[in-house]
Amino acid sequence: MAATVASDFTFVPKVWNDHIMAYFDRKLVYGAFALYDDTLTQEPGETVNFPYYKAIGAAEEPAESASLTVDNLEDDSFSATVKEVGKAVGFKDKSLRKSAARKERNIMEAQSQIARVHAEKVDLDLVTEIGADGNSTLGYEATAAAHTCTVNRVFEARVSAFGDKAD
Repeated sequence: MAATVASDFTFVPKVWNDHIMAYFDRKLVYGAFALYDDTLTQEPGETVNFPYYKAIGAAEEPAESASLTVDNLEDDSFSATVKEVGKAVGFKDKSLRKSAARKERNIMEAQSQIARVHAEKVDLDLVTEIGADGNSTLGYEATAAAHTCTVNRVFEARVSAFGDKAD
């Protein structure tokens, strides 16, 4: 039986990208709440502007002859700076020869772990942004003090809105 050597591995970035993205989507925790846009073409360091509509006021219960308050739908935006992150994984010749796993299993494991560390990075960055002063709008999820939010309040809002079995 021939030993597996490093030259037996073929690195095809496009194929690895698809597999890593599949694992990445499954490993995100807080990132599931974030805006997902896979059409961005900006480079690291560039600032991207994201337009959105401000929230309207609460629903009202008017009396028989009363009218409803008219809220104007207003637009706003926020911006974010594009980051570049990466992770390299190497295989030692000895580990490949001694591994009982097939070559495909070694590659799958590397792809899964690359996706995990990228998802963890995104989640940590999101937790930092959620808790930062002024990065949320006063409402159910954000407290009045400095318009700050916490991950716990985001999850509380999710459970309150959709129940404890919500996906």
